[in-house]
Amino acid sequence: GLFTGGLFTGGLFTGGLLTPPVSAYTPTPIEPSERSIYSSTFGPLPSRKVLWVGSGDLSSVRKNLFRRGDTVIAVDLVEPPKAIVTKARVYAAKEGYDLRFRVGDATSLNFEDEHFDAVVSSMFLCQDFDPVVVVKEIRRVLKMGGRFGFYEHIEDIDRVVVDKVFGDEAVMRLEYEPHLINIMAGVVEKK
Repeated sequence: GLFTGGLFTGGLFTGGLLTPPVSAYTPTPIEPSERSIYSSTFGPLPSRKVLWVGSGDLSSVRKNLFRRGDTVIAVDLVEPPKAIVTKARVYAAKEGYDLRFRVGDATSLNFEDEHFDAVVSSMFLCQDFDPVVVVKEIRRVLKMGGRFGFYEHIEDIDRVVVDKVFGDEAVMRLEYEPHLINIMAGVVEKK
């Protein structure tokens, strides 16, 4: 027909059927590195205000994901025991960054708009909540030009982060594990 092969913002007409639009980004088939993703998220700023969403028991501080000079605010629904928070803060101080913990709900972050230079999360967006709501909150608290780095085990989390919240133009890096289809990581920038 007249519209066969025509491109529309809602998709592509092919033989009278509307197919979903093709994204402008293509994930790279490479085993994602959590440390590398976080490093790309932090960018060139000498010190950053970082929000760590879904920090859990704070054991990831020992992965050396954060940089000297940063102020890292760790947020989770459940506060770890005081002794664990103290150990994590001491470790962070030895590594040259300030670590603080706050009990908080990622679906309703208790921070002002455009408050953080970077937001990171690992293995968190699969929890029992609507990830679109959480990613919208993350975008809200990011400064313009700020970055969100994620390392997740949801194979299509890019459809939430990019397609539903940040947009194609925000993609800086997107990778997936070619042998295990459920590992995806990336960095997006608030524009």
